[in-house]
Amino acid sequence: MMLKAGALLFLVLAIASAVGGVIATRNTIDFLDEAQRTTGIVTGYDAQRDSDSVAYYPKIRFSSGSGEEIEFVSDSGSNSKSYEVGEPIEVLYRPQDPKDARRSRFLDVWFLTVAAAIAAPTCGLAAFIFFRMARSGATVRAGPPSLGADPGTLAQWNVGLTSGHEKLYQGMAYAVAATGVILLTVTAVVVATSDDLDPLIAIPGLLAVGSLLAAKKTVTDVRRNTTTRAKRALRETGQPVPANVIAVTEVDTLSVGEAQPHRLIAEDVDPKSGQTRRFESDYIWHAVSPDVVDQPVTVWLRPDRTDRYWVDLETLGKT
Repeated sequence: MMLKAGALLFLVLAIASAVGGVIATRNTIDFLDEAQRTTGIVTGYDAQRDSDSVAYYPKIRFSSGSGEEIEFVSDSGSNSKSYEVGEPIEVLYRPQDPKDARRSRFLDVWFLTVAAAIAAPTCGLAAFIFFRMARSGATVRAGPPSLGADPGTLAQWNVGLTSGHEKLYQGMAYAVAATGVILLTVTAVVVATSDDLDPLIAIPGLLAVGSLLAAKKTVTDVRRNTTTRAKRALRETGQPVPANVIAVTEVDTLSVGEAQPHRLIAEDVDPKSGQTRRFESDYIWHAVSPDVVDQPVTVWLRPDRTDRYWVDLETLGKT
């Protein structure tokens, strides 16, 4: 019950962050469409203390187009005084409401959007993890089959448990990828709407690229591990079917550099229906002799789903 409550809480937070991010982005774009740029000066700092640190927020004064003197405190600060008092600094402000002013820096303009872009997928990931934990809780509490159980039952239980974990990791990778896409979108919007770009714009761009690369590698690794475990499970619980290689084909739709993989095509006759069944092997990235045609090979079939199979290349040519 607590896990489901936690999942719902994080789901609500994810939705709220996403909605808030959209609103903040829209408001920022509207602000930039109307904003004028001018130069102000730093007049001092607003020091805000918490338990063990102090943050300094610069006070900035500038003159609007109508000659009105405006002073405001920046929304972003740091643990050190980044400017000297009297130092000039670029400011963006609305001519209709000069008190709506910001430093002409990336974080001052886009802070809420970036915060929402990070918070929404993070909370969504937390909700996904809690939901997965809640759904798998009964299985985990039930525990594995007894040690005296059938080996196939044990193998299926282990593969199912591992598969759940791998789906969790894959879900995490997709959440990271979503963060990368959002950050890339934010970066593109900033570049398209800003005349004078802050060097800090490179940070979300780099984070986005890193997120997408990390997600791609995670998904690739998970799929590879899933395939390896599925093959192991088929060997332990599947039905061995003797087949014969009828052809070696080149996969034209895939290449790495100049190398293209091959596949073995094998066939057998279903003893129940009398129909010919066709099987394709995994990709083979080394040269394959045409002599393998007509050679025997073992195909492992999943008993409950004959469309799930694996051509065991280690058995090629063996009877």
